[in-house]
Amino acid sequence: MTLTVSNHRVPSTLADVIRQVKQAFSLVGNALPIQVGVNYRKSFGVGSPPKVLFVPESPGGKILPPYQMGRPASYLHSCKVYIRGREAADDIDRFENTYKLADQVIGAIAVAGSGRIEWGAVEDDSPTDTNAYGAGLVIGFTFRRDIQPFDERWRLEPADEDRSKYMHDLLQLIGYSPDETSATIEPTTSDGIAINPTTTPQ
Repeated sequence: MTLTVSNHRVPSTLADVIRQVKQAFSLVGNALPIQVGVNYRKSFGVGSPPKVLFVPESPGGKILPPYQMGRPASYLHSCKVYIRGREAADDIDRFENTYKLADQVIGAIAVAGSGRIEWGAVEDDSPTDTNAYGAGLVIGFTFRRDIQPFDERWRLEPADEDRSKYMHDLLQLIGYSPDETSATIEPTTSDGIAINPTTTPQ
């Protein structure tokens, strides 16, 4: 049987990567909850059911030079994935279930962001450090993609009218010549008589 992810294309953002991962799990009949956003972290407590949580831009993304000429820049997205495996009576089995789920998630991410994924650290994310239910992992990765040119900017009106001609006429009107770098402007009366600021008024 061949499975096809609808609208599969080169991801344009991290959101597309996550969306394609959710589609892949859905197509194989896996109803595992896949959540997005740091606000769901509080639900990963003792005894929580199996689930996957994507926390975008954690610990933080970065703007870098573009991959392709003509692009303004590239965006290095960062993401943490929290994985809680199926519960079991034995501690080893709990981690075994979590590792199996992690393998599926990693494989789906790798396909969705092919060639643009760089993996980071893997850490224990079990709910407590004592003997309690639940085993979890947190996996970090980055996804880098080019930012597309903002073509709509060409439809905008000019930011402001070119006023260089008006400025040139104004300077000539007050007697300033831009070709004479040492030229000074002397104050005059309305009759055109130069005013000497050192002269004591009579």
